[in-house]
Amino acid sequence: MSALRRLDECILTKGVYLTRDYEQFTLIGGNRTIDKKNVLKIMTSMSEKFLINPIIVNEKLQIIDGQHRWQACKSLKKPVLFVINEGYGENEIVILNQNQKNWSISDFHERYVYDGKRAYIQLDNFKAEYNLSLNQSLIIGDDGWTGPGSMDVKKLFQAGDWVFVSPKKSMAIAHKYNEVRDYWDFSGSTPFLKALIQILKNKNLNWNQFVRQAKKNPEIVEKRSEVHDYCRLFQRMYNKNKKSRLRLWEDKV
Repeated sequence: MSALRRLDECILTKGVYLTRDYEQFTLIGGNRTIDKKNVLKIMTSMSEKFLINPIIVNEKLQIIDGQHRWQACKSLKKPVLFVINEGYGENEIVILNQNQKNWSISDFHERYVYDGKRAYIQLDNFKAEYNLSLNQSLIIGDDGWTGPGSMDVKKLFQAGDWVFVSPKKSMAIAHKYNEVRDYWDFSGSTPFLKALIQILKNKNLNWNQFVRQAKKNPEIVEKRSEVHDYCRLFQRMYNKNKKSRLRLWEDKV
């Protein structure tokens, strides 16, 4: 007997069911990991006013959209409102959340790792090996992740079509980043990382000298909010007490 035929529910309105049988629903592989903070936020809202906002399930009663609402209702022992869309599955989960814009980049990443997409698994391994955040991994792994055209790259990532173009080059950058990141407590910021990547493009840069200067003079590089400011500070640090000065950035040395 199908899940649909087993239903013994109150029909609130045409096509919308109401139940307190929480255990009949299951999650599906493509769902996001349940965020406890999000559940608590929904619970607070529901406690103030319980709105009619059905979750979406398929004919197997697998949750396609609304797992956080389902968990909140379950915790509060409030009825779950749901609609059934037959044939819905993991692809519809992605489409729904792309349109609703409530999936984070991390959610899409987890989904495509689960699906076994090679580039996303490579990215996951890269992130773990070099102890990076997902954003840091993408900044290093894709020149287009920030700046002009970044929205197109992010759409590709969300659609599951992103490609890890240069893993070896990215590993080299990540290795260098890890050599110096501990000298500054703000090294995890996007402008800092982008500035470091920028100066690494300079073929005349002596990386060993950069590391020595970072160890001796980290105070020269202060916290900033712009990439070009970090580039100038890196240049100043690199050239301190050196007779021969190198232009790392388009600025006076």
